[in-house]
Amino acid sequence: MESTPNVHALRRRVELLKELLLRRADPLLKAYDGLTPRQKAFVGATQREKVAEGGNQSGKSWSTCIDFCLGLAGKHPTRKRRGAGAWRGWYSTTTYDRFAEQAWGHFKALLLFPGESVHKLPTRRILNIGWDARYPETPTYLKVLQDDGEIAEAWIKSFKQGREEFQAAEVDVLAIDEECPTEIYEEAQPRLLKRNGQIVVAATPVTGVKWLQDLRDSAESDRKHIFHTRFPTYENPGLTAEAIAGMMAKCKARPDLFKLRMEGHPVVDEGRIYPDSIWNPEGGGRIVAPFSIPHDWTRFRSIDHGVHTVAALWAAVAPGSKKIVVYREYYGRDVTPAVEGNALNILRLSLLDGGEKRYAARWIDPATLGSGQETGERLIDIWNRSGYCIRCENTEASARDPRRCAACGSERVTIDVDPAPDNRVESGIEKVRELLLERAPDGSPLLVFFDNLANLFAERREYGRHEPDPDKGDADDRKRKPIKRNDHLLDNLRYLIAAGLAWKPPAAPPPPDGSLARKMWEKRKENAARARGEAD
Repeated sequence: MESTPNVHALRRRVELLKELLLRRADPLLKAYDGLTPRQKAFVGATQREKVAEGGNQSGKSWSTCIDFCLGLAGKHPTRKRRGAGAWRGWYSTTTYDRFAEQAWGHFKALLLFPGESVHKLPTRRILNIGWDARYPETPTYLKVLQDDGEIAEAWIKSFKQGREEFQAAEVDVLAIDEECPTEIYEEAQPRLLKRNGQIVVAATPVTGVKWLQDLRDSAESDRKHIFHTRFPTYENPGLTAEAIAGMMAKCKARPDLFKLRMEGHPVVDEGRIYPDSIWNPEGGGRIVAPFSIPHDWTRFRSIDHGVHTVAALWAAVAPGSKKIVVYREYYGRDVTPAVEGNALNILRLSLLDGGEKRYAARWIDPATLGSGQETGERLIDIWNRSGYCIRCENTEASARDPRRCAACGSERVTIDVDPAPDNRVESGIEKVRELLLERAPDGSPLLVFFDNLANLFAERREYGRHEPDPDKGDADDRKRKPIKRNDHLLDNLRYLIAAGLAWKPPAAPPPPDGSLARKMWEKRKENAARARGEAD
């Protein structure tokens, strides 16, 4: 007699076979199984808003229709209906004609089983259709029967209907096919609240609407609520190699057109100093989740001293490679006293790395070499004597010896900064851009950032150049200077990259106290300090 475990295994195999046959018979599940990994990641994303920008015929509308119809049919793999009431969705696009020409064909391919027709209702899924026109087929409403017997409804909407058409309803999903007017996007927001709904956006960013730009920018630091990806046209498995080659040939002479039509990068990006096209290129990997920096990585820190804002940036270089990770930021606005207060804040953050001695270099804006207007003292000297006592944490230095505490005479920890070795703006920007474009042998970017650097990302999104003077023509356009506003962390990034960060082997630990080797080590250290003019 067959054992019980074997019976259970046989039943499980039968169930898996049935499931496989059902998936092959269901056009919706079959289409989902055929998506590329990038398309599946988009469909499966659970963030409140998810965006797929792509080139023409890149598969973004097909993926959006699959995502929408999976919810409509009650088969979505990651988003289940919550609360009472029928599932309700809005699929919106530029015009009804556009929906009829493109998306409606996708809907029929996904919702109808072989042999079924929208002109003979009901089908296994579609119970009813509301028509704007029968010929050509232009639906405005679908009623669908889900597998569990629940009823789901979908309304087709056109941007031309205006803001009022997107009011006074609760929806589970709003699909936006191409760029809608800002007022429609804003009006749709409260429709999702009660049902914990989702906005799904698929667009080729031709007009560059601000709400889409904001979503794209926010995705850098707000992965919890916003998902963003791009579908290049040349990755669409539904296109032949000949068709892709033809499209690429048409865009070859216009790099900006290629970026837009083949990859979905907005043309307006080109006005930025660090545009999305080089900051977040295809392949990703630029923005990473924070991780513990290993002990043997070489660390660097840079400080920018502004009038109202002092900012600092920390970076580390992996052993034996050019891989640079920017892992921490500090943004001190209107801190008083300006130097001492910010210095203490930065020193406390540096303790997370093990203190000041853990850095291979600690740079500051070379402008601090200038004298202060009130005292005539150099700002860099004020920075260098700022710190605290390691014993009593008093911040006052001894008048006789600034390295000693005024209260107890113990050793003080000071910030000890040097002027950044290269403060040239344009050449520094070019070095950052070159590194952003460079890749490791495995294809990953060489310059990466932790995803919690919100202030750095905000600066990057607004970092541009002054508009050209129309009275001075093209020559002035070529000489446009960066706008010096809200760029403190980007200046730090420039100092770091322009200095040529490189990995250095960690220094060997000192010999044990009291040993002959320790005495010789201290003597060598004293001689080296005397040679640099640092000894008493």
